[in-house]
Amino acid sequence: MTTSTKDIENRIEDQFIADFENNRDLILRNDMDSIKDSRLRAFEVLKNLNIPTTKNELYKYTNLRSLFENSGRLVHRFETPLLANPIEEFFRCNITDLDTYDIVLIDGYYPHTLPLFQRLDGGSVMGSLMEATELYPEVFEKHYGKYIDISNDFLSAFNATFAKDGVFAHFPPNTTISKPIQIVSLINRNENILFNSMVQSRNLIVVEKNCKISIVFCDHTMVNERSITNLLSEIYVGENSQVEIYKVQNQHNDAYQLSNLFIHQEANSTVTVNTISLHGGLIRNNLKVTLNGKNASTNLYGLYLVDRKQQVDNYTLIDHVAPHCNSVELYKGILDDESRGTFRGKIMVQKDAQKTNSYQKNNNLLLNDQATMNSMPQLEIYADDVKCSHGATVGYLDGEAMFYLQSRGINSKEARLLLMNAFASEVINKISIPTLRDRLSYLVQQRLRGELSPCATCVLKCHE
Repeated sequence: MTTSTKDIENRIEDQFIADFENNRDLILRNDMDSIKDSRLRAFEVLKNLNIPTTKNELYKYTNLRSLFENSGRLVHRFETPLLANPIEEFFRCNITDLDTYDIVLIDGYYPHTLPLFQRLDGGSVMGSLMEATELYPEVFEKHYGKYIDISNDFLSAFNATFAKDGVFAHFPPNTTISKPIQIVSLINRNENILFNSMVQSRNLIVVEKNCKISIVFCDHTMVNERSITNLLSEIYVGENSQVEIYKVQNQHNDAYQLSNLFIHQEANSTVTVNTISLHGGLIRNNLKVTLNGKNASTNLYGLYLVDRKQQVDNYTLIDHVAPHCNSVELYKGILDDESRGTFRGKIMVQKDAQKTNSYQKNNNLLLNDQATMNSMPQLEIYADDVKCSHGATVGYLDGEAMFYLQSRGINSKEARLLLMNAFASEVINKISIPTLRDRLSYLVQQRLRGELSPCATCVLKCHE
């Protein structure tokens, strides 16, 4: 693999620019004209952007420049990794009883030792994004890159420049998928352990009108070397469709995940997103939903459990463009030790979005005085006939509730666990898939007891 000729001491953005220029032919190889043009435009944008620092209001409490500069030499992968063994020999999902259609990414690539596409109910397909550019060009070109604005977004421009593969899924009109789709993203062992991994993948999921789909995203690491992932997903949801999205983030303390999810909804559609952050050194979730048609509804739920020096930063933007739309947002966090959390949730109501009904709430529990939480709910309203509200709380376990439980013979440790489980259950109970809900409830309980290993079911057992 060709690497940058520039020294690591240079500005980190210069390293990425050199990485692209030095590997231009390899990166552009096999790109269709449309994606090649998109990639080159993104590169021109990237050259004029800087990694966000705390001077950027949207990253006020998360210094990404420090993250990149302290990660040493980051190595990009520009070709599909080869798997010597079947995936099931080195990875088993934490949610063992979940019956799903499965698709796996290794270091951001779809393994070409597997069938390039799976055919599901009603003519639906899912498989390699790279291959979809040739096999499904009309759908790809209609939707790829249409729901993001990279002009002032470093992470999206970075991904659009470098990402070579990911998941493509298309669901034709009037399709109901009989069981959930599970997309598992794995970071596998870096071939050059002297450097750290930079993983970028791009997903495009197109749900046409009158469909009903459930998707589970699971993120795991298979090694304990430091890595940074920069994931970008675009999801289009057509008229009258219902889509449920679940994100399960379970990585180790040297894994840093930057997740960017853009959802575009048409009229009468309903989207529910539930993000469960169990483990990770630093997790930044950027989630933007655009309600583009009348009577569309969005439900965003999140639960983050952080301890030690972990950090979780959730940024959400719900953009009400059309009238008569509804949105509900509930995020809850439990923070221990010297961990840090951030929630910045913005509800935007455009001038034509009359009769908007929107509600946002963020609640947090601090288990000691060293943990830090920053909560910033926001409303920006340009219509005059709306009903919008928001609220946030940051506090400690209820002393009266603790006293009551202990007076009934429950010791202090178990009383704390009962109160924390009750606090978390409001989000967990929003999960509509019974097996997933039960398993995640169990994993959350393990996490709160300090018993959940980041990769408890990994066959390799490469870290605690």
